[in-house]
Amino acid sequence: MTSAKAVRVPPMPKGLPLVGHVLEFAKDPSGYLMQVSKSHGEVVNLKFGNRNMTVITRPDLIALVLRDYAKKFKKPYRGFPALKALIGNGLLSSDGDFWLRQRRLAQPAFHREKVRAYGETMRLYTLRALEKIPSKLDVFEFWNVLTLEIVAKTLFNAEIDGQGSRVGHALEEALQANRAQMGQPIPLPLSIPLPGHKRLKAAIAELDKITLEMIAKERANPSEYSLLAMMVAATDEDGSQMNDEQLRDEALTLLLAGHETTANTLSWAISLLLEHPNIMKAACEEARSMLGAEGCRLEDIAKLPLTKQIWQETLRLYPPAWSIGRTALEDVQLGEYFIPKGQNLMLSQYVTQRSAKYFDNPDSFKPERWVEGYEKSLPDYAYFPFSAGPRVCIGNVFAEMEGMILLSTVLSRIDFAKADDYTIEIYASLTMRPKHGVSVLAARRD
Repeated sequence: MTSAKAVRVPPMPKGLPLVGHVLEFAKDPSGYLMQVSKSHGEVVNLKFGNRNMTVITRPDLIALVLRDYAKKFKKPYRGFPALKALIGNGLLSSDGDFWLRQRRLAQPAFHREKVRAYGETMRLYTLRALEKIPSKLDVFEFWNVLTLEIVAKTLFNAEIDGQGSRVGHALEEALQANRAQMGQPIPLPLSIPLPGHKRLKAAIAELDKITLEMIAKERANPSEYSLLAMMVAATDEDGSQMNDEQLRDEALTLLLAGHETTANTLSWAISLLLEHPNIMKAACEEARSMLGAEGCRLEDIAKLPLTKQIWQETLRLYPPAWSIGRTALEDVQLGEYFIPKGQNLMLSQYVTQRSAKYFDNPDSFKPERWVEGYEKSLPDYAYFPFSAGPRVCIGNVFAEMEGMILLSTVLSRIDFAKADDYTIEIYASLTMRPKHGVSVLAARRD
């Protein structure tokens, strides 16, 4: 879409010959985007080898890309073979009519009333996990195993107790491979037998094994209400059904994305609370005074305003999906900027949600900012931790309810303190996670 508006060319920081900005970006992706946004503004051009990228962190332009002109853009996964190998053609990576069909198929499982029914599983699984929580642990791994077990049960009616660590380690290998490709001027094909590629293929084989076992069990003994049951039984207008490869892509996408986002946010929440002991104390007191011995039930969530504020502020500072990629399908004018067909875009929740233009003391952890009405006072798309527009995260309601139930239940039972080897560093790949985990001491409260 071109018009008579004045056309501006986004500024470009000085880069290296041939490779451009890819090495600086690969070293610290989220940090580098923060740096160039502060030095060059909210619309910046970067060069990643043979790929050009326009980074947009201005809310009104983000709204155009994700909402108003959403059909003019597609997902840009051609340049990231590791990610494509991991999630295939699932909801996260597909486009067009195929994506719309799959989204419609999955949507009933995430209807608000259906999600509410999952609350009891979330509570019971959390209580079960607390029965065997050790005195020292990596709380990042604890959340990952727990949320994986919950999403497997609620969405796929599958018990993977004991396999959570296997999936977590396989996912870690896959994310490391994706991060490595972010630092390559030209992403190398997975057919090249590099050590990282071999580890990636082994990790994907492990994930495939677990996912295909769930599909086989569902085909042999169909369940009545699970998302997997709906996908297995679904038929196209011509009577065809999804084969195991299609089911694998959708199941693996939802299995991984459905637990990764919540586990990351909960891990960052604990680390932030450890850095702010007064807020930690208040959150524990709220949970212990409002919840009974059986943890957080669905009806208890409304009694936990501070926990809700902590959840929202954690999502602001450490959005699990910290950036969104798009590729222009045609010439598009975004405000005063002309975006040519084929141009890659990166929209960053992490950068926008830490902008002093929209948030007071943007790098400070201030849950109290989220008073009633605060979010509505923000510009549209200044806060979008679960994306927005037609492709808003299908599991955002699921993730919020799960986060509230798990965090409050654990805080009502456990006192946390930093372990001697506690350290926090951002690892920004497909998601934003604590690079070295969150090493804590856990003391049980009766």
